[in-house]
Amino acid sequence: MKFSVRAVLIIVLSLLMLSMSTAKNETFIMGPYMVSFDLNLTQEYNAKNETKHLETYSGIKYDAYIIELNSDGNFALISIAYYNDTMNKSIEDMRPNGEDFLRSLNNYNIKTHNRTIDNQPGVLSIGANSNGDCMFAAQYWASLTKYGATSILIKSNYPWDNGTLSLLKTIHVRLICNTTEGIPKIESNKQR
Repeated sequence: MKFSVRAVLIIVLSLLMLSMSTAKNETFIMGPYMVSFDLNLTQEYNAKNETKHLETYSGIKYDAYIIELNSDGNFALISIAYYNDTMNKSIEDMRPNGEDFLRSLNNYNIKTHNRTIDNQPGVLSIGANSNGDCMFAAQYWASLTKYGATSILIKSNYPWDNGTLSLLKTIHVRLICNTTEGIPKIESNKQR
């Protein structure tokens, strides 16, 4: 069986294009959390993660685990924070967070929508700057327990159809290390 050079070239180019368009699922371990998502981008991006020890204006101390993604002038930021305090976790109380963030970056015409993120109720705020570039800010609560809750904030200026939508559809945050009385407990991966 003979293959022409043209046929081989077509097959090689097809495989190359397929591999370039294949989405890349990312997974990060951040403190007690495992975060996975897919930006569905073909270009490379840089990822940096860090932990910050913070305190709210009302004195609630917490650790924030942050992933920052950058490429070609675009960025996405995922911030995860666990609060050991009872806080109001309603959709209506989440709405101002994204709106205030977008206003602080001189965005206007801000609209906020309810949106399910990581199978949890959340909100998504959308604004545009003076150049017409869109910025997105989303928030949802996960790991709600009687002891506290985990807040996930997502901020992005990746285009809606080229990064942000895929991030919102694929993000999954899972607690992999639970803390009881200061002693870390590793969660089992076994099915129950």
